[in-house]
Amino acid sequence: MVCILTNFRMIKPGRATNVAHFLEIRAHTRLKLHRMKLATRYLTPFRAVLLALAVVATTSGQALPPTPKEFLNDYAGVTSVSKQKELNGQLAQFCKATSNQVVVAIFPKLDSNLSMDEYTIKVANSWEVGQRGKNNGVVLFVFVNDRKMRIQVGLGLTNVLTDNLCKKIIDEDLKPRFRNADFEGGLTDGVKSIQGILRKQHE
Repeated sequence: MVCILTNFRMIKPGRATNVAHFLEIRAHTRLKLHRMKLATRYLTPFRAVLLALAVVATTSGQALPPTPKEFLNDYAGVTSVSKQKELNGQLAQFCKATSNQVVVAIFPKLDSNLSMDEYTIKVANSWEVGQRGKNNGVVLFVFVNDRKMRIQVGLGLTNVLTDNLCKKIIDEDLKPRFRNADFEGGLTDGVKSIQGILRKQHE
């Protein structure tokens, strides 16, 4: 975890990390536009600006999950400990090899009055995924009960991991497996596809 620890704000010892507890934690830091590092998926530039303004106007005080300590964070309990260890190891090694940070966050549901785009943008920015100055973070969000997924990509990687490719990963790797409750298989395929695309940046 060396790569990720230098770039994530760590959770203090004893701080709650499960779903029941993090929903009680209130984030008081207002989202600042000049720090918004993640591009909005599937939106035109004009709509993305409007969405960013809406986030600033309506989300102060929105409850957010604390910054995770791992690359794979299963708050819904749909993956085994062995699979979590396997994917965490792969993502840590990928981070060391490429400096790109890929984080997976699995929630039981979207427990927010915000839209999925608004919420995932806010969380991703709060977590500060990616290297400072490079904006090279990716967060895969999964909301199990809502059957919704979103991939938020740092501005430094949007020319490689494009909107169309993100949609393809969701439609071809995640959804088919998730429909059969094969979350481990879907996550394995999705992470593999994301890593494969990002490796092209270094070829």
